[in-house]
Formats: sequence, structure tokens, C-alpha cells
Amino acid sequence: MGGLDDKSIERKHNISYGLAIRKLKNVLYRSNLDTTESARTKRSASKEKQLGKRGGCDTCRKILSAIQDHGKDHFSVSLGKVHELLSSRCPRHCAVVEQAWVKFQQQLDHPDQSSQHDYEIMVWRSCFSTSISLNFKQNDEFCATKSPLPLLEVVRNASPSGKHGQGLLLDRSWINIDRLSEWYSDCKSSHGDHCASPLYLAQSPYPTLRFLIDTANKCLVSAPPKCSYIALSYVWGQVECLKATSANLAVLCESHSLNQATVKGKIPKTIMDAMYVVESLGERYLWTDAICIVQDDEDMMREQLNSMASIYAHASLVIVAATGSDAGHGLPGIQGVPNAVPRCLEQKTILFGDALLLQRNFSECNERSGRQEEYWKRGWTFQEYMFARRRIVFEKDSVCFECCTFTQYEDINTSTENPVWDPGEFRTLLEVGYPSLTMFMHIVNRFNQKDLTYPEDCLSAFAGSLSTFAKAFKGGSLCGLPELFFDVVLLWQPAHDLKRRVPLRNEYRRGKTASSLPSWSWAGWQGGLDGWSWATGCDFIATCSGLIAVTKRETIPITTWYTAATPDASKAGRRPINAEWSHWRDKYKTNRGELPPGWRAHRRILKRSLTNEHAPRGHGDFLYTHPYAQHQARFWYPVPICDPDPQPKINPDTPYLFSRIQSAWLYTSGEVLPCRRRITFVPDPPDPAPSISLRDHLGVWAGVLRLHCRQDIEDLLKQSNSVPTRTQLVAISRGSIPNNAEYPDDYLEEYEFDERPKDSDVYEYYDVIWIVWEDGVAYRKALGRVTKKMWEAQDVETIDLVLG
Repeated sequence: MGGLDDKSIERKHNISYGLAIRKLKNVLYRSNLDTTESARTKRSASKEKQLGKRGGCDTCRKILSAIQDHGKDHFSVSLGKVHELLSSRCPRHCAVVEQAWVKFQQQLDHPDQSSQHDYEIMVWRSCFSTSISLNFKQNDEFCATKSPLPLLEVVRNASPSGKHGQGLLLDRSWINIDRLSEWYSDCKSSHGDHCASPLYLAQSPYPTLRFLIDTANKCLVSAPPKCSYIALSYVWGQVECLKATSANLAVLCESHSLNQATVKGKIPKTIMDAMYVVESLGERYLWTDAICIVQDDEDMMREQLNSMASIYAHASLVIVAATGSDAGHGLPGIQGVPNAVPRCLEQKTILFGDALLLQRNFSECNERSGRQEEYWKRGWTFQEYMFARRRIVFEKDSVCFECCTFTQYEDINTSTENPVWDPGEFRTLLEVGYPSLTMFMHIVNRFNQKDLTYPEDCLSAFAGSLSTFAKAFKGGSLCGLPELFFDVVLLWQPAHDLKRRVPLRNEYRRGKTASSLPSWSWAGWQGGLDGWSWATGCDFIATCSGLIAVTKRETIPITTWYTAATPDASKAGRRPINAEWSHWRDKYKTNRGELPPGWRAHRRILKRSLTNEHAPRGHGDFLYTHPYAQHQARFWYPVPICDPDPQPKINPDTPYLFSRIQSAWLYTSGEVLPCRRRITFVPDPPDPAPSISLRDHLGVWAGVLRLHCRQDIEDLLKQSNSVPTRTQLVAISRGSIPNNAEYPDDYLEEYEFDERPKDSDVYEYYDVIWIVWEDGVAYRKALGRVTKKMWEAQDVETIDLVLG
């Protein structure tokens, strides 16, 4: 991996800081302002003379100052209480504040209970934007909204007084395709390796492309070696779509076959429009899954699905069709394509004295919070968008260009755009040079909340990501869990209610094919995951620049795991899982001798602060470095930095686990532990996943289980009928955390529970799975902890576990 220069590091840090600020304050707005420009013109003109100053009142000057100040820092200033601003005689800012207040009220659950006296309004401009946004505060706290409110910009060249503005008024019906071409060309010629060869690209091998659409000859062709191509990311949906099959492949490869009436009529409009865009951008080849993968060739399908992340990463550009529920929607606003469909762009303006304020159609936020387009909900499109290094995004009758350097919007003057690119967790994961479970969990968590038409496709839809991440995690993954940290990643927990992924295709329902969605993997469940679940797997990190979940907990393996494709596999047919992370931790507690290649040991300087000050037991005197680890990362002990194989082996997702393991029985009556709502910046977050107490036969508190959903509690109450339910548990690891932690661990909901033993320096426990059996196979019902003392006091037996 190549290094980063100081400016690149500074830029990455600044971008990360800016993104954090925007998320915390939720100030990037987009919504529809309901305004009548002519009425506001009359209102402004009738009172303009009363103001006496061209700049208006003090509030107006604050707003204009925020718009005109294009410095490198964030700009934020209070305008005052809403009722005071609206009672002013100034017609300028009243129009702006009034509409912002109306839109804000529309997002409240009880708008009739909101008072203008309770809210303060802030004007904010991010250093990543030329536009301002308005935000509301109550009791000195920023108010979250269900969807962002509008960004505002002064229309360029529409101000007689010369007020600085960068907003552009656009053609309502047609997109300026030449501008898209300029964006793309400027990026290729001006941004160098930052966009052409970003660091993460080196970790994603060039894909083995089989076929591409030749837009010049209008046919399918064998992909030329390492050629430049554009990929299409879209929602396939239920529309009839031309597919490449073994039967029609020869026909599709004939010159101009895609122009033949019998074929052309089957090509969905989104693909047809994308072919035109490719030509307009000066490129020749287009990749799209429906036509460039032979759909009935299982080997090709498997190969291409595993390469999906690489296909989109190495594409010179990705066309993102973000609007529309299927491939028949097309790219409205592209003029010149067959059966061109105009867009219906609505740009709303507000007269602000002698300036014209434009409501932005796009908000500068790649997270796209609050957007309800089908594209952003889908699992298949998740990695397609995430891995692209350049994108042209068509969404809601507008378009923008995104690359690794900056983002450009059609309603803003190109020459003044500031970088707003979100490097994304996956890029950080691939570029930091060490295996970060925290960043991997962020990616998994985002994907796991997406929808799939067929739930059994979960691992297929994430296969490209997993194959790329195989470089970061030695040994690859099994059903979405990195094997290097297998004892830790089995401890994943729900953040909110999860839904079991049940196969829908007939061949799965008839049991002819294993679904490969085991209960012990997050892939078997849809929903949000607890980001702290894997924190103990980050205990080797002392200092870093990326995300890290810091904890004082420790996980200790107590069993060896094996995997196989069927539950009746012989011992010889079971593959051992090499979770070697803990072996490295234990080895360097005492061994200060020879280090693995590339590693160096440094005696710790106590005066220097670290990201994670809590060293694992037996460590702390030395810090370790490796040249692959970026941004001066330091570690408490060495770990496998990356897979040395340039083409890491992809393990088959065999869905059954085997282990010789300890088992015991305890009881629960569905008694719910008090649960502290976790910190979140999402308005109206869902209730946290429920946790219930475990007790022994005498009713003494023994531990806790976190259930997958609240419905499980109702089922328990129905089953128990006031009689505690007997539950079988298996111990999969041991753990501990100091009893004098400065703050409670978010992951351990029982930490402050009154009945939890606190009479020693360390809280020791066993990590346990509540299992239920079906046809000789056990399935995960919940995961939790039992105190070490209570577990060892039970009638513990050793069983041969088959976990499915």
C-alpha cells in the first residue's frame, strides 16, 4: 500500500470532522418550500423603503454574511427566538424564517404543542458547502428532524447589488449533458491518482469481466483486457428485462443486435438511457448485470457476484439511477435518447431584498438521510454505490457528480464547489492497513438494514464486499463473520428488533438447497446491530485515526469451532476455523523475542496519549508498529496485518458449526432489565432490543439474555403462564470487565443492575447462547452472559453441538 502525504491526511481528517459535525447537528436540509414568489415580491417591495438600508435589518445581514462567507471554516450564528423574528417588520427574513418554521413543524409528532417561544433558530454553513441551512434549537439542544430541511443559496447573476451567489436556475425539462461530460473530463484530467487510483483500489483486484455492452456497435462483446468501462447501478425490480442466457448469447454478440426490434423492445429504458449517456461522455463500454452476466451459467454467476465490488470499484464511472422502483423508469431529462422523457424539475425561490434565494434540490450529504427512494433501501445496490470511485447520480429529477475529490451539483456553479466526499467506512477499512472490526461492523450494520426481494440472497448481495475485505482479514470470512476473530464476532447482538431471514424461493422452501443463512450469523437476521458487540476484538489497537470501539472488556476463547455444509458431516469432513487473533495476544504477553516480518517493538512513552489507554492484561509496556498500518497506528500486540496471498481464497459459506461445548440449564420468566436508550442522532429511534434476566432454580439472579425482538418476550409470557421457562444454554467464550469502570459499558446492559454481583474487582462471566433444537440441529434463540460463579455452580455437561 502506498503512503499518504501530509495534505492528504489533513484533508481526510478535515472531511471526517466535517461529516461528524453535520451528523451531530443534523443541519443539511432538503425539503420543498411552499412559497409564492409573486406574493413575496409585492410584500418585499411595499416595505423596502421602510428599512432605509440596502442590507436590511441585522438578521438579514447575518443571513447574507453566512451566504457570502466562503471561508474554510464552519459558520454558525444564532438569529434569535422564532417568535421574535416573525414579529419583526422586516419582510425579508420573515419570509425565510416563516417557511423554515412551517417545514420544521411538519416534522414534529405534535406540532400543535410546539411554541415559537420555545425554539431558537440558527443559520449554519458548513465549510464543505456554499449554501446555508437553518436549524432549530430547544433548551440549547439541536433538534433532529425526520428528513433534512432546505439548503439555501443566492442565485448567481440575479442580484443588481452584486451580492455574491452561486445558485443556478436550470432547464425545467432537460439536463445539460455537456455539463456532465465536463465534470467527468475535469475529474480525469485534474484529480490525478486521488480519483484514478484511490488507495482502497489496490486492495480490490481487477475483476475478470466476461462481457460488456459495446455502445458503438450496439452489441455484446467479450470484455477487452483492462479496458475503460462505465457500470450501471439501478433497481432491477419486477419489470421485464432483457437477460443474457446461453440460448441468446450468440445473437446478442452480433453487431447491432441491440438495435434489432425484437431485442431492443426488451431492453428496459434505464439501460437504454445509460447506453446513450456512456456515448455522450466519450466512453464506449457499459457493464450491467442483466446483460453482461449469462444468467443461467451458475459458474459465471458465482464468479461475477464475488467480483461485484471490484466491478464497480474499477469502473471509470458508475451511473446511479437512484429514482424509480424498477429498470423501466429510465433517466428522465436526458434529451436525445429514444422516447426521451422530460424531467419535471421544480426550483423554488424566495425574494430576499434585491437578491433571489434558491432552495437547493440536492443536499450535500452522501448519507442521504431521510430519502425514501427504493434505491437506497436495497441490499444489492449497497455495495455498487459504496465501491464506486466516480458517480453520476440521477435522483428526483436532478443530477450530481461525485468523485473521491469532491461533489458537484447542477444547481450550483461548478467553479466554487468544495470537497464534500464521504470516504466511507469501507475505504477506511481497506486503507488503514489493519483489520478493524469496528469499521467492518459499521459496514455490515448499514447493509443489514437494507431490503432484499429474496432474503436468501443476503450473502450473495454482500459477496463482493466480503471478497474485497478478505485482504484485510486473514483467513477470510464464514457467512459474513471474519474467521480471524471468530470467537469475538459470534458475539454480535441486535440493537433493535431483528427479523429472521426466511427463504422465499420454492427450491429453498422445498429444502432442496441449503439457504446458507445460519442463525449464528448476522446474515440470518435483518435489522440494526449493536456497534459495541465486537469491541473486544479491537483490544490490540492502541492509537489510530479511524473508528474504534474502546472497551475494558476481555474475551477469552474456550472452545474450537469447525464448519461443514451439512449437519451430518463426519469429523474428517469438517473444516477447522482458525481464530488466531487470541493466540497472538497470548503469545506476546511473555514473548518479547522475535517478531513477525515487518513488525517493530517500541517501549511505551507514558506522556504520549493514546486512542485506547486501556492495555489488555499482560500488555502495556511496549507498543508495536507495522509499515502497512497507516496514520501512525500503534498496537498493544502484533496481529496479522493482511492476508499475504495477493488473491485470498474465498471460503465457501458452509452454514453449520460444530464444537465440543459446555451446556447448562437456567430459567427465565421474561423479566425485562431496565434498558438505557443508547445515544443516537436519529429522530424517534426504535426501541432497543429487550434483555431479560436468567435465574437458577432457586430464583437467584444468574445472568442476562438479549432477545432478537420484543415479540420473543410476548411469546415467553404466553408459554410460561407465570412459571419460569427452562432454557438450555451453551458457553461459547469467557469474558471479564473491571467492576470499577469509570463509565458503564454500553454493551453490558446488566452492568448497573442491582442484583449483579459487584463484590470483587472484576466481573467475570461466560458468553452463552440460548439454543433450541430442531431435527438434531441447534439454533440461536438469544445471546447473553452468565456470571462465572453461577455457571460453574450448575450441573454443566459437555455436549457435541451442531449449530445451524
